Amino acid sequence: ALTEPVLSLRQRQRRVLAQTGLTLGALSRRGRLQAARIEVLGGHRPLAEIALDHGFHDQAHFTTAYRLWTGVTPGVDRRRASPDVVFLQDRSGWA
Repeated sequence: ALTEPVLSLRQRQRRVLAQTGLTLGALSRRGRLQAARIEVLGGHRPLAEIALDHGFHDQAHFTTAYRLWTGVTPGVDRRRASPDVVFLQDRSGWA
């Protein structure tokens, strides 16, 4: 039976980069941000708790990463997703 050779960490990093276009760190951060965004949009938990639960050092670190990823802060994103808010046109590009 053929078995795949064991890859070193660096070989795995290069393979992930080649397949996804992202480093392992960026891929991990994107996954954490995607999971956090579900909580931001779907609930009323404090943003600081969401940040800590998803591996960010604090709310400021989370807010900076979130804004770089989505173009808006978590608070703005949450307000936009509120059923009480009506927008004439979605300009975020994330709809």
